[in-house]
Amino acid sequence: MKVELTDGDFYDIDVATDPGGGDELPGAAAVILDSASGWHNTYRLVDLAVDHGMVLSKDDADAVARYRAGPEDGNDVPFEVVYELADKAETHLNSQLITRGWSFGWSDHEFLLANEAWWGHDA
Repeated sequence: MKVELTDGDFYDIDVATDPGGGDELPGAAAVILDSASGWHNTYRLVDLAVDHGMVLSKDDADAVARYRAGPEDGNDVPFEVVYELADKAETHLNSQLITRGWSFGWSDHEFLLANEAWWGHDA
């Protein structure tokens, strides 16, 4: 299934058809950022939202760059700022979806694009 965003980009998600012939899609999800990347997914989520039109101020972009570099470089890593930006990024990405019934979100430390049936099953 093609899940589209307002910028013309899309995710092609393999969704099995309902064997009963009903209209309801089975639960389907695609992992966008997997848990193996750990803390890196926080800035990767912000990067993804920026790729889809989210605008960062210079201060926010600098905070993300310091976070990305990590504390090894002697940076004062602005965790709270970047976590707040990641929340805004998730909201931004969801506002960009034009395919109804789908949304981005976190589950078990992975960032997913899933349909309502999947989120209902995950609850």
